[in-house]
Amino acid sequence: MLSLLVCFGLLQRWFGYSLHWRL
Repeated sequence: MLSLLVCFGLLQRWFGYSLHWRL
């Protein structure tokens, strides 16, 4: 469960960075 949450957080972080770089 905890690993899943961490994975989700990392994914969200990556997505956020991607969007920021695109903008």
